Amino acid sequence: MEFWVSRVSKVSLFGGGGYIGRELQRSLTSSGHNVNLVSRNASIDSATHFGHVIYCSGITQGDFKSKLPEIVEAHVSRLSKLVQLIKCDSFLYLSSARIYENQIFGAEDAKISCDPLNLSDCYNLSKLLGESIVMNSPLARPSVARISYVVDGLNDHFFAPIHQTRRFGDVILNSHPDTEKDFILLADAVSCLERISLFGKSEIYNVATGVSISFIQLRKLIEETLNCKVDFPVGAKKQTAPKIDITKLLTEFEFRPRDVLEEIRIILRAEMG
Repeated sequence: MEFWVSRVSKVSLFGGGGYIGRELQRSLTSSGHNVNLVSRNASIDSATHFGHVIYCSGITQGDFKSKLPEIVEAHVSRLSKLVQLIKCDSFLYLSSARIYENQIFGAEDAKISCDPLNLSDCYNLSKLLGESIVMNSPLARPSVARISYVVDGLNDHFFAPIHQTRRFGDVILNSHPDTEKDFILLADAVSCLERISLFGKSEIYNVATGVSISFIQLRKLIEETLNCKVDFPVGAKKQTAPKIDITKLLTEFEFRPRDVLEEIRIILRAEMG
C-alpha cells in the first residue's frame, strides 16, 4: 500500500498523549510525516497552519457520571472553540461506535436515537454533539471516525486490567457472557485513521471490523492463553451492539481487518513466554 504513505505531510495531534494518540504519533513519524503534538491547554494562533488535524482528545473510560464535566469539556466545549480558530488541510474528529448502542444496524447514515436520562446515552450525546460541531464548522475537509473497541492485548482498557488481576487469582469479566462487541486491533485502527485523515473523501467513517465477538469467546481465549479461570458477575445485563457497517473502509481504502481473536491469542502467548 505504498500509495497511502508516499506523500509526506504535516499532521497535528490534539490529545496525542492518549492510548490511540501515542500510537498515531509513532506510526505517522515512522512513515516520515511531520507530527506536531498540541497540548490540551495550548493557545491557538489563528495565523498558524496546522496541516492535517486529528482530534484525539476525549474521555474513553471510567465513571462517566463523575467525569461528565471533563467529557463535555473535551468532546464539546474545547472543540467548539478550536474549530472557529484553526487553519488546516483536514480535520478528523475521533468519535465512538458506542453511539450505535440503541440502533438496529451500525451504518454511518443511520438516524441515531438517544435517551438523555440514560448515563451511557449522555456520553453518546456528547460525542454526537462533537460530530455536529465539526461537520457544521468552517473547517477544511471535516470528517468523523466512529471507532469501535480498540485492543492490543496488553495495554488497552480491556486486557490491561486482566493482566493485573490474574496475578492475584481469578479474572472477572464485568459483563454478561452473551454480551457482544466489535473489537478492532490498535494497529488496524491507527492505519485506518491515518488514511482517513490524509486521503479520506467521505464525511463519516466507521472504524471497526464488522465482526461481533462475544464475552464467552473472550473467556475461552483468556483461559486458554493466560492459564487462569474467568468468571462473570451474577446479574450482569446482556449488551449486544448492532453489527457495524465498514463498507466505506473496505471500498475506499481496501481495508481488510485482521482476525482479532487470533492476533490477540498470539500476543498473549508471547506475553506468557
